[in-house]
Amino acid sequence: MQQASDKSVIISEILDLRTKNLLSMSKISDYVLSNELVSMALAMVAEDRQINDVLEELFAEEGNEMQIRPADLYLREEEEMNFYEIILRARQRK
Repeated sequence: MQQASDKSVIISEILDLRTKNLLSMSKISDYVLSNELVSMALAMVAEDRQINDVLEELFAEEGNEMQIRPADLYLREEEEMNFYEIILRARQRK
């Protein structure tokens, strides 16, 4: 069995929106509003059926993942690049 990391994070699933107010007062930042998340996913799929393929991949046990990284990893502050150019630079960083 793998040992737990000292940097373990506990993420809570919140079903009642009223609980969100309690969390913000206690400065807890890692939680998921599951009903809201499901509603948003259903709305996206209803609008564009192809989104379902993306969501299935992201939510699959062995699926891909998305990460948000600081922009300065890919371009300098004064640089102007389009999205495609930034993607190319990000691939070169690997």
